[in-house]
Amino acid sequence: MFTMEMHSACFAVLFCLMPLLFACGSPDAQAGRDAQHDRDAQSGRDAQSGREAQPARDAQPGRDTSTLEQQILRITEAAEGDYAVAFIDAGNPETNLFIDADEWFHAASTMKTPVMIEVYRQAMEGRFGLDDKLVVRNEFVSIADGSTYSLSIDRDSGDALYDHLGSELSIRELVYSMIVRSGNLATNIVIEHVGAENVNRAMADMGAEGIRVLRGVEDMEAFRAGMNNEVTARGLAMMYLRLAEGSVLDETYRSQVLSVLKDQHFRDMIPALLPEGVTVAHKTGWITGVRHDSGIVYLPDGRAYVLVILSKNVPDRADANRTGAEISRRIYDFMTEKPAEGHPKTEKPAEGHQKTEKPAEAHLKMEKPQAGDPVEGRVVVVDPGHGGTAAYDDYRVGPAGEREEWINLRVALILRDLLEERGARVLLTRTEDVEVDLSDRARLAVENGADAFVSVHHNATADPEVNFPIVYFHGNASENGASVMLAKAMADRMNQYLFNGKAPVSVVSDHTIFPTAGTSVLRNSYGIPGVIVEASFFTNPEEEQRLRDPEYNRLEAEAYVMALEDFFYQRHPEILETYSTVQLPLFEVFQEAGRMADEARLWKQDYREGKRLMEYDADLEKALELLTRSVRSFPDSWVAGSAHAARADILERLGRKEEAETIRLRVAEFYVVP
Repeated sequence: MFTMEMHSACFAVLFCLMPLLFACGSPDAQAGRDAQHDRDAQSGRDAQSGREAQPARDAQPGRDTSTLEQQILRITEAAEGDYAVAFIDAGNPETNLFIDADEWFHAASTMKTPVMIEVYRQAMEGRFGLDDKLVVRNEFVSIADGSTYSLSIDRDSGDALYDHLGSELSIRELVYSMIVRSGNLATNIVIEHVGAENVNRAMADMGAEGIRVLRGVEDMEAFRAGMNNEVTARGLAMMYLRLAEGSVLDETYRSQVLSVLKDQHFRDMIPALLPEGVTVAHKTGWITGVRHDSGIVYLPDGRAYVLVILSKNVPDRADANRTGAEISRRIYDFMTEKPAEGHPKTEKPAEGHQKTEKPAEAHLKMEKPQAGDPVEGRVVVVDPGHGGTAAYDDYRVGPAGEREEWINLRVALILRDLLEERGARVLLTRTEDVEVDLSDRARLAVENGADAFVSVHHNATADPEVNFPIVYFHGNASENGASVMLAKAMADRMNQYLFNGKAPVSVVSDHTIFPTAGTSVLRNSYGIPGVIVEASFFTNPEEEQRLRDPEYNRLEAEAYVMALEDFFYQRHPEILETYSTVQLPLFEVFQEAGRMADEARLWKQDYREGKRLMEYDADLEKALELLTRSVRSFPDSWVAGSAHAARADILERLGRKEEAETIRLRVAEFYVVP
């Protein structure tokens, strides 16, 4: 037995507004899992159908996606469940990535987009008008045995439609409910009108054979007989690619289809971590153990790409959404980064470390390529965090007595040696267990014109089970792009080297933990690409024992080296003046002592319960309270960004739209990876 995720937000006003939303411009006012991950290049001919592909631009060589593939595999392998991913650059389809893209998944509600396309195709052919009326009824015939069945309002997120039983609504209104609110009743009415066999024929005609639409929703006799709607990631990707290219419908109908997809209510996966200005035309889908999202992502510069993320055997909805959101963000980063040319270097300000004028925009600065290792000739300041505080600081000590400052120094000394072997000039802020003023640490980087500032740390929390990497950059992500790039490289390598790619990661602003001004070392060295890396948690007993091992310390140091090489291989944006684009209000969080309290242990429990209450509209005020406590308890956790996004959704439902928009801006600026 499977169950649908339920949402009961009021939706009745929608049907009154639909004619206004769509009247303008309407032309018919009355009318077996693969053993390996494949990365097939679509070189002008669709590998599935043999049909000539029609890219939006002249054929171009595809970009290399091998690094992107490894990043996504690390994400999916760290998650519970099975995932398939398909990505295609709509402007250059030879840039693509397919991971288990031919494996079949239960379609859940992703099949509703093919149904909508067939509706608009038949309307375009004049078989009916989109404003023609259909009776809203709740009795359907099973494809398995001809028996009749009805849908339950309790399992239908398009529950407002049940208020219209016995009356008539336009096909346009029913389609909107089917897609935007994922209404099951609307789906069954529509699919019986256009015919499942016609949907499949249309998908085959456009080269999307990996889509099988057999029936409507909640036909339990068919479900028991194994007669299910199924999709592959490649099949859905080909459908969306044809839609993006404009080869499926004429422009009037195509624009209406995209408009409906862009109004999607459920935004927990593909759009969740994308910045403001990015538009997603997509359709989600879920049943028990299954979470999907699929659609077209439109970038502010006019480019677009297709992304499909399918999952099954996932035990936790929130974790699956987070995994999908992280995959989506990695692909967005790939699409928006510039390909490396040689070994770039960030231009440093002429005086000191702070820019004195506000640049009009971020520019990419390049130096001539250098021979040898990408860190050769670079000035890297390595800052072993803390030091000399054992006599009075009992916070930075593990359960077996290992102190953070000792671990930091061991790793930093190894890191210095490894970087110097590669030709870097390395400056350490301390070489023994002594206390060094924070301003002196930053000054060392500024006065020596450092190319990178890396502060080596390890973390602590009240929950001994917690263990994952957190990397901080200073200020706003939109202003400090070079540091964000370095932070993401650090997070990736720490996860790969210390956690076999199976841990969640956080890449966050230092304002998440120090809301007033961020951290001293990053604030006072601003203008230099800089990060604080909390590689792991010494309050986790097993991790503390590993951190005592010199070989494990060396492994961590190697991760730093690889991350710096990754960073210097790329070109990166100039760092803008702090707060030149946005300044967010303070959001107070627990500081070190508070984060060690028993209440702070509930951060994940609060998050999950808050999300549950929110999704079922059970108690929005209580959900807001729990989610707020979660982010105050652990503001840099891997769920904190998602918790803030959920808070914004709740506030919007409660009519507090201005607060909601502020929180969404906070997520975009402070939470790069959840």
